[in-house]
Amino acid sequence: MTKFERCLLAAAAGLFLLLLRPPAADALRETDSGAPGASCAVRAGGVDLNRADGTALRSLPGVGEALAGRIVLWREEHGGFRCAEDLRYVDGIGEKTMEKIYECRED
Repeated sequence: MTKFERCLLAAAAGLFLLLLRPPAADALRETDSGAPGASCAVRAGGVDLNRADGTALRSLPGVGEALAGRIVLWREEHGGFRCAEDLRYVDGIGEKTMEKIYECRED
């Protein structure tokens, strides 16, 4: 077997393994019922991040219309939030915004 064929075989095997793995968000998230992948309640500032619409998200300090839209988009693309800290992955939410959200936290 040539070096090219070995590389091609290794790439195909890696792709096959990626296709067999469940998405990370679904594999790690569990609800009270223990069912992986179901949407669970993750609260920040009294708002359920996995169920809130844009209007509810705008009630969070430092979150306007554009940022609320990015939160909803991130949630849809990644299968939801596992914890409030996941908000940091949303473009435009930094340390200061997280501090404001935690200051009004009602959990």
